[in-house]
Amino acid sequence: MARPSTPEERAQMVRQLYEMQREEAEREHAGRNGANAEADDGEPVEPRTIADVADTFRRWLYFPHNDLGVLNVSLGTAAANHYDTTPIPAGC
Repeated sequence: MARPSTPEERAQMVRQLYEMQREEAEREHAGRNGANAEADDGEPVEPRTIADVADTFRRWLYFPHNDLGVLNVSLGTAAANHYDTTPIPAGC
């Protein structure tokens, strides 16, 4: 890839690189979201509610004052990154 010399060429290169990364990520994650998810052993994974996930986290991890804000932000960020838009980092 030739080095871009104008702002327009740089912007085009960034768009191309972003698109290539997005396509690669889609290939890597194909079939691994929602009801189509599989465990590492290839067995289907049953969808869980957020309440079920929170109960599991409470059972195995310590959350001071029962504050699950960190879990909610993490789950929301992970879910948002499955949309066909630019991913939004947590905390923005």
